[in-house]
Amino acid sequence: VGGWLTEAFSWRSVFLVPAPLGLGLVLVTSWKLKGEWAGAAGARFDVGGSAIYALAVVALMSGISGLPALWGGLLVAGGGGGLAVFAWWELRVPHPVFEVRLLILNRVFAFSCLAALIHYGATFGVTFLMSLFLQYIKDLSPQQAGIVLIAQPVVMALLSPFAGKLSDRVEPRWL
Repeated sequence: VGGWLTEAFSWRSVFLVPAPLGLGLVLVTSWKLKGEWAGAAGARFDVGGSAIYALAVVALMSGISGLPALWGGLLVAGGGGGLAVFAWWELRVPHPVFEVRLLILNRVFAFSCLAALIHYGATFGVTFLMSLFLQYIKDLSPQQAGIVLIAQPVVMALLSPFAGKLSDRVEPRWL
């Protein structure tokens, strides 16, 4: 779909089309799934932590897009500092939006998160570079490149149930 949108309307449409779909999903979810949401009883939402995190991530992503300019480096540094402030904040509030102590106290959880980060980072990198290779070197259209690249997530979707069953029998750290 992304390749078709890029080919038919431009690459910007890939970012514009999902917005109304996401808004529609939020509306339908809040309308139909009222009984499905279970909030933490007595816990208040961590507005401060959420604001710090949002500002840090926006600064980090904006800075990365502006590298190697000086303002890009300053934003990356500010975003990194903001993430450190976020971790500090979350360790001190009674009801954090992200429980940082899980990463500190639970090594299996921390390394599982690190493995997922490495896996999805590598998957994204390969997918991004392959899309450029298929379009610029192999001269495929964006839609054709999308059709080729859909094989990887389809295989993941097909094998995930088996991997889940295997992880129930074998300790996940060995997988």
